[in-house]
Amino acid sequence: MVQDPAPIPVTTGSTGIFRAAARNLGWLLASRSVLAILSLFYLGFATRTLGVVDFGRFALISGAAQALATFVGFQTWQIIVQYGVEPIQHGDTPRLARLLRLSAILDMCSALVGAALTVAILFAWSDGFGIPPDLMRDTLMFAVVQLITIRSTPLGILRLRDKFSLSAVADSMTPIMRFVGAGAAMIFEPTIRGFMLAWAVAEIVTAATYWIMVAKSGDLRLLASGRGSWQQVRDENPGIVRFSLSTNASATLGLSSK
Repeated sequence: MVQDPAPIPVTTGSTGIFRAAARNLGWLLASRSVLAILSLFYLGFATRTLGVVDFGRFALISGAAQALATFVGFQTWQIIVQYGVEPIQHGDTPRLARLLRLSAILDMCSALVGAALTVAILFAWSDGFGIPPDLMRDTLMFAVVQLITIRSTPLGILRLRDKFSLSAVADSMTPIMRFVGAGAAMIFEPTIRGFMLAWAVAEIVTAATYWIMVAKSGDLRLLASGRGSWQQVRDENPGIVRFSLSTNASATLGLSSK
């Protein structure tokens, strides 16, 4: 059953704020722990199955796809958290709906731009990436999946609603599905294609889980109801353009340091 959007829980006093922060930190650490533990297994499966050369190609393909998604994407979850609190506090539901809709549109535009860049890059420099012709289509599909499963908007919605537990559950789907998929690839398709398929399925399941969580909270319906122009959203949220560009630049700079 779809519920109406829940208000942000109000914590009073320093003790309540500290407990809320500790609880949310605990959920984040739990999600990271699942990733750290299971990654030892599914990366081990991939390394043992593919060998050094093919695993290197697989790592290059997956890393490049993730880097491209980060490069073209806006950190819309930060936009939602930054500008979503005020309309909730004032009970301005239409304003919040317009903000959420804009964030989703930004993610969609990022995916489209990224897909176009992926096609251009792969066809221009496929030899430099060491991608053989028989893997071109699979690599392109894998990169597109990485882009269309950008889940920054639902992440921001769940964090805005203080539902860190739900976002932790959704995040945990990535390592769980990679673990299951890597095991299946070892048995049924012990190739780069098999592991790319496993990783792609993990991304799809994770993104779907995020949106299911948002739908159950009622915020998907709220997002769909958002009506208004870009000018209106900009006027309602002073500095949103500068903030959006700065978060994208910060993510890109952080990527260059890794």
